Amino acid sequence: MVKVEVFSTGKEAQEKLNQFIFKNHDVVSSMVTELLLRATVYRASAEFKRSRLLDTDAPFTKKEAELLCKGLKQEGKANSFVRLYRLMEKNNYGFTYASVNPYDYAIFNSYDSVKSLAKRIHQEVTKPDYELLGLKSVPMLYTILEATTFPEKKRQQARELPEYRALTLEQKIICEQEFDKYLEKGLTTVEINSFIGEYAKFFN
Repeated sequence: MVKVEVFSTGKEAQEKLNQFIFKNHDVVSSMVTELLLRATVYRASAEFKRSRLLDTDAPFTKKEAELLCKGLKQEGKANSFVRLYRLMEKNNYGFTYASVNPYDYAIFNSYDSVKSLAKRIHQEVTKPDYELLGLKSVPMLYTILEATTFPEKKRQQARELPEYRALTLEQKIICEQEFDKYLEKGLTTVEINSFIGEYAKFFN
């Protein structure tokens, strides 16, 4: 069953999301611990030493890393995080996606319909998180009703990009004005129900 959690404010959402951080950390840590044990055993093996001759500190090849990660056991359920919103100025939709840490997310914007939003989210959440580890997670879909401006942290990250630094002063001013105009709000009940209907189609 597809469910979209609705939070009135960002603070309310944060309180809920914080509950998942340690649980996700434990799930990933157990997989990494098993991987490190496998790596230690393999590095001490005759096969590894033959392949490296005297250079036993050499890094693993991509093929070796894939073999070491194959079949890692996942203890418990992990959650990924998808926040849905409407971009008010452009009158279209967007979402953020975080695989393990809800505050370390990527931004996906400018979808002209709930249908295209649902399709893109499904594409993103069906990729394995931490692809080499093969971590499987259950997406938590949510929306925040409170209006939100462009995050200052993301602004600063944008300013540090080579593309931003290459802009003229006039272009940078225009870019900053776009940041200032950025406003997003949570989905309405009608939009949420429409999204659930579109997203559920991927599981029929």
